[in-house]
Amino acid sequence: MALKHFHILLIGLIFVLDQLTKFLVRNFVSSSIVVLPFLQISFVKNVGIAFGFLQFELLRWFFVLIALGVIVGLWHFSKTEKNYFVLCCFSLIIAGAAGNAFD
Repeated sequence: MALKHFHILLIGLIFVLDQLTKFLVRNFVSSSIVVLPFLQISFVKNVGIAFGFLQFELLRWFFVLIALGVIVGLWHFSKTEKNYFVLCCFSLIIAGAAGNAFD
């Protein structure tokens, strides 16, 4: 049971960190920030996927539904998973899909 609580907590933490970093970059980064000699954060606004496909509202909802399907599917698989590493991987993917669907 403690492993499942960790899984839920990790998903929530990663989702919140994802949204927080997106907020901070949107509001405080105008071009680029060098964090470490090998790491640079740049703000680039992408309004759509290749060829501007997300300009069509119906297609945008299609991708939201795909993200929700990934979340539900991985959540279902994670219910029976006992491996800590696999649960962490599921948590990362679920939180990332939730962050993308939320955006």
